[in-house]
Amino acid sequence: MAVHRWPHVIADGPQIPGVVHQWPQPKLYSPVAGNGARSWVVFAAAALLVAALFGIVGLRAYQTQAAIFHHGSPVTPAPAPIPEAIMTINPILVPTAMPEMAAAGSLNGDSGSLGANAATRVSSPKPTPVPVPPPAPGPKYWCGVNDSHFPEIWSYDVARSPINVKVLTYNLWWFKMGKPWSHERSMVIQHTGAPPYDFMGFQECENLEFILKTAGLLGQYFVYKGPHGLAMAVRSDRWEISSQGVADVAEDSKLQYFGKRSAMWVRVREKATGKTVFFMNHHGPTPVGSGGLCGGPATAYHLLKLIHDQAQRQDAVVVTGDFNSDPFSSTMKALTKQLHPSFTFTPHGDVDQIFSNLGPAGVVSARVLPQGGSDHHPLQAVLRLSNSGPYSGPTGGKPMFVGIR
Repeated sequence: MAVHRWPHVIADGPQIPGVVHQWPQPKLYSPVAGNGARSWVVFAAAALLVAALFGIVGLRAYQTQAAIFHHGSPVTPAPAPIPEAIMTINPILVPTAMPEMAAAGSLNGDSGSLGANAATRVSSPKPTPVPVPPPAPGPKYWCGVNDSHFPEIWSYDVARSPINVKVLTYNLWWFKMGKPWSHERSMVIQHTGAPPYDFMGFQECENLEFILKTAGLLGQYFVYKGPHGLAMAVRSDRWEISSQGVADVAEDSKLQYFGKRSAMWVRVREKATGKTVFFMNHHGPTPVGSGGLCGGPATAYHLLKLIHDQAQRQDAVVVTGDFNSDPFSSTMKALTKQLHPSFTFTPHGDVDQIFSNLGPAGVVSARVLPQGGSDHHPLQAVLRLSNSGPYSGPTGGKPMFVGIR
């Protein structure tokens, strides 16, 4: 039998049984191929429609270009002009003479009746403000002083039986002690220590225990170590301590600067009589004679104020030190107006001194001791605590130079 494949178109001609017939390829429908008059009509209609669309688009483009060519770019319409304000000018008036005014102070126009208050109001000027002076400038440095009035130190006038006290001041020049430390300085104290010293003030001292121990005196003294190389010793079997302290009173100048300078003090009472002594020790600022950063008057002011504030009226005042100031310096001039120097001359530029408020009659003896390896001579003074009267200023006289046998 014949086998047909779908889709198919039966070919013309006889069909042979048992044979697979090759079906001819069917022709596809195409309007271009010209299969029928109807296909041409459809094609023509489509072409006309496309042509019409192109024509409409081209016409619209032409009209737009023509409008731009003839009229230019569209311009935003200008805003309507703001009408100018209409000004009305009044006619010019001719000035007329002003009426005559009444005299000052007259309420009724009578120039003879002048009011005194009104006349004063018109003629008196405004008060001139009184200038207020600026406040006084403060001190430039911490140790500066604006006060020109030095604290006053009293003269010792306790009317009791007098007593003597032995005092030493000694700049040890510790930096030249050597290694091991030299015993020379201790030997000076030991050989001049009979009778014993009551008060010893040291400068440039880093180890007072070594000095006293070498001299065989360590167990006999209260020892006080202060700042900046200061040290003090107070005889313990005779005096009892009431109070003690230390305060900065000056600072070195930048020209020769080592630091600040202090004064250390102790207030003691004699066990036997009850007499009191205010003992102070000081090492002055450098350069020598300058008074340091704040000057000589400021250094003297702080020393005197420390005495004035910490001592009591019944105290004998004793001050030892290397003041780094000679008798012609402003520091020494200010101090000698209030305190009596025990020495009128000392080696090493007159910078070492023992002051008191005892007056010239209070100095029993004054001795300059051997250096003992230092660059300074130690000073020894015996002072009498008695009613010596008011201090009348420095007096003459020379100290005694002594040696060690």
